[in-house]
Amino acid sequence: MRHLLTIILCCLFVAANANKPATPLLWESHPSYTTVLPEFAGENVIGLLLDERLEYYHNDEGNFLGQRSIHKKFRINNEQSINDFNKISVSMADVLETVDIKARVIKPDGKIVEFDKNNIKEIKDEESGDAYKIFAIDGIEVGDDVEFYVVTNVTADNFGRFFLQYSYPVQKVNFELITPETILYDFKGYNGCNEVSHTVMDDKRNVYSFSEENIKGIKDEKFSYDTPRRQRLEYRLDYNLNKSRAQVLSWDEAAQRLYDIMYLDPDPKVMKKWFDDIKLTATDNIGKVKQIEDYLKSNVYIQEFHSSEFDDISFVYDKKMTSGRGMTGLMVKLFAQLGIDHEIVITSPRDKVKFDPDFQSWNYLDKFLIYIPETDQYIDPAAQGFRLGCFNGMLADEYGLAVERVNIGSFQSAIGKIKHIDAPGPEANYNNMYIQVDVDPDEALAKVDTYVGFKGLSGGFVSQFYKVIDEDQKKNMLKNMMVISVPENDILSVEKGEAQANQDKIADAEMIVHSKVASTSFVEQAGNKLLLHLGNTIGPQAEMYFEEDRDQQAENEFNRTYYREIVFNVPDGYRIKNPEAAIMSVVEKDGDKPVFVFNSSYSYEGQQYKVVIDEYYSEITVPEERFEGFKNVVNAAADFNKVVLVLEPM
Repeated sequence: MRHLLTIILCCLFVAANANKPATPLLWESHPSYTTVLPEFAGENVIGLLLDERLEYYHNDEGNFLGQRSIHKKFRINNEQSINDFNKISVSMADVLETVDIKARVIKPDGKIVEFDKNNIKEIKDEESGDAYKIFAIDGIEVGDDVEFYVVTNVTADNFGRFFLQYSYPVQKVNFELITPETILYDFKGYNGCNEVSHTVMDDKRNVYSFSEENIKGIKDEKFSYDTPRRQRLEYRLDYNLNKSRAQVLSWDEAAQRLYDIMYLDPDPKVMKKWFDDIKLTATDNIGKVKQIEDYLKSNVYIQEFHSSEFDDISFVYDKKMTSGRGMTGLMVKLFAQLGIDHEIVITSPRDKVKFDPDFQSWNYLDKFLIYIPETDQYIDPAAQGFRLGCFNGMLADEYGLAVERVNIGSFQSAIGKIKHIDAPGPEANYNNMYIQVDVDPDEALAKVDTYVGFKGLSGGFVSQFYKVIDEDQKKNMLKNMMVISVPENDILSVEKGEAQANQDKIADAEMIVHSKVASTSFVEQAGNKLLLHLGNTIGPQAEMYFEEDRDQQAENEFNRTYYREIVFNVPDGYRIKNPEAAIMSVVEKDGDKPVFVFNSSYSYEGQQYKVVIDEYYSEITVPEERFEGFKNVVNAAADFNKVVLVLEPM
């Protein structure tokens, strides 16, 4: 939302008194080697101090500026951590000037190795457009303390986010924000962090301060995301008493700003060019939506970063390049001109930070969707390979801000409303398989013929990329999409396939991969018997065998289905001794409704043995009381990999 906020910064802060910038943090001339708490002594890295201070002030011209001071100190306890911390990266986003940079290494005996300022380099990330200062710190050894300190003059932020928890423990955290008398901020802490205190200085300036000690490192957990679980502070400009006594920067104001950017005054001549190129043939609204989306995503490259020219539909027409936000604006202008009902929704990916509808921070306004009420589906404008109904799973089962257009007489405007973005059901995303297995007893060789159908986020979207890549890339893609795992030399053929008769579970697949393999890896000889590792024909499965001590509930990336139908033609002269080995049933319910399921059953008639597996996950969030059942369903799929049929001579 940085570009959306540029105008707001200019409008909000006027006619104010000048204040001096922040006093830099204390940099000790004779620092001591820090004592580490016993409970943290065995960690690879310990954060000894994380200290960030911001002071916002008005300069003599009335511009609202700030000075940011960051002071960090770490204990480095292994070689890998030396590699991780011998180069420090500092973002230059919103930085007007670098005031000072200091860094040093403190040895256990108190010796100091000072930082050489000639080691500073500035680089730019070409994908995001963000600039960074990178500086190398020499002389680090295991057991050393690494300390650095950066002071920059910055543009003041209406919204901010401060993380105080990391993968390593932290012994001391401080945060402070100082603002002029008339500028008031609001704060909210997440995941158990302390409250922010608000005091007033003698000169009437506001001081918002926070401190916390001995924060444990956050650990990785399967089916969970680290960043939203970290302790953090969110803060926002709440009142600007120079302007009025009303709360500022509400959801409604954000919606109005977005409306102005997305809808106002499209050039009719440029709009006509777009429609001329698209050449609409569909007669119904949903058909038009699909045709417009497909044309734009097939002809306009979508960058990961945003630049102001991407909001200009003339620029996008000429350059055939835009951003997710720019694509959103282009699509909704076209939909609006055609009278197609739609709604912009903007949210935050839940693997980063979850959208909080009760705290009006525009930092949550990060990713765009377009809701089409007629079909109750979303478009993901930023995703080149996704089409109507398929969108980033991290934006589902999440709240967002909907820009609701309203008509007041002949005037149109917008209001903001909080909307829950429902996740598509498991049928929208599938990885379904039809497998035929034949065994040559003399060679102990299994021939496996597999059709895998992909839909939605389970892999169907790759069909859009398959259309435009060269033949070598297509071959590599098809091999990578083979679910079955065998040595390269065992692959007989792999091709883009089509659903066959009686393969109704992949009839609407967006991508089908047909492979044939011949491998001895599935068959073992045990005396006069054969052991067929039937479970391995479905490919390796995720497992959660050792997930006992978790801190948080689990989350699925998206709802999904796995259907597998395995037909094994038993070789003449043999029979299956243990046909019941494939029977498995693990179900987790919400009340009477099954929500996580793994069911495997079989039939055995003549020389044909058939297994049908139905596995699905129909809820994104797994609350603590259902975690054990969810884990058992995930592990059931992994347990099926262990299914071995015993073939004995008749």
